Amino acid sequence: MLELKYFASSVAFPTFIASKILGGILNIGKSADFTVTATPKNNNNIIKFNFFIFKVFLFFAKIKPSLNFVSQYTIFLQKVVFLTQIFFMNIKLIVVGKTDSDAVSSVFNDYAKRIKRYVKFEMKVVKDVPKTAKTSPEIVRKKEAEQLLQNIIETDYVILLDEKGKEFKSTEFADFLNKKFTQSLKNIVFIIGGAYGFDKSVYERCNFMVSMSKMTFSHQIIRVIFAEQLYRAFTIINNEPYHNE
Repeated sequence: MLELKYFASSVAFPTFIASKILGGILNIGKSADFTVTATPKNNNNIIKFNFFIFKVFLFFAKIKPSLNFVSQYTIFLQKVVFLTQIFFMNIKLIVVGKTDSDAVSSVFNDYAKRIKRYVKFEMKVVKDVPKTAKTSPEIVRKKEAEQLLQNIIETDYVILLDEKGKEFKSTEFADFLNKKFTQSLKNIVFIIGGAYGFDKSVYERCNFMVSMSKMTFSHQIIRVIFAEQLYRAFTIINNEPYHNE
């Protein structure tokens, strides 16, 4: 057995892992059993990834690998890289105000459960500000901003779901996320604002903005639409049969 110890401050080692596995595959005629031990910086927990390349490769020492074999193993490697990229990652959705619809909650929870198959995912609800005749939209936005910013740390990559943001096709959104997974980000935070949108301070803190549509949706419905698109993105990245062009 070959044990490879790799010390990382983040998740920036998937290419390293994949290259070592690929090196074993290319050395046709030998089976390779890799144990990659990753010790994140400032973390005493040892995380082991075990990859077994079965002795079936002995067969391919005698014949030229078929294109189908190469294709299938390419897909396998892509999944290995994807899983190592997101192993340490957390995705958080912060929303303003609880939903008063059981139907909305039920659908959202269903997609949240599916998303958790791929990555650590949670939703944080901050209290919405009571609206009265004396409460201006500006005051509401500022008070909501205080709560939102309290739930964000310095290292978070913050994405606002905002009508002024960039629009994506589902495949483009999946590609956007996949690129973020390779950038050593530990936390990606998506934020859905209240009825009056975001305060200036929140815009200044964000790293990127995404628009789900040119149409206007209630801030309760949009969380379901977002959850479905996030789940769809993961299925696209993993070449799973959910999205159809």
